[in-house]
Amino acid sequence: MLRALLYRRPTEPQAIEVPFDGEVYLVRVRRHRQARRYTLRIQAATREVVLTLPPRGNVKEGKAFAKKHGGWIAARLGRLPEGVPFAAGTSVP
Repeated sequence: MLRALLYRRPTEPQAIEVPFDGEVYLVRVRRHRQARRYTLRIQAATREVVLTLPPRGNVKEGKAFAKKHGGWIAARLGRLPEGVPFAAGTSVP
């Protein structure tokens, strides 16, 4: 019981903000126990940017990693087509 309290990890943010070229991108932070390195992924359907952290990685290093790759995030999001809302009379591509 005492050991669990001593090694408890402080709460982590759900998301971080990454500024690049005058825009601010919201990046969701996710920790995965089998991850071996920091990774950035973009979910095309939701246009959500996800930063995956390894078990022993820390949020500060992850945030620096995401900021370093701000240009990559901007380029990938720029390539995605704009979303078309479902409404009466709209055509779905």
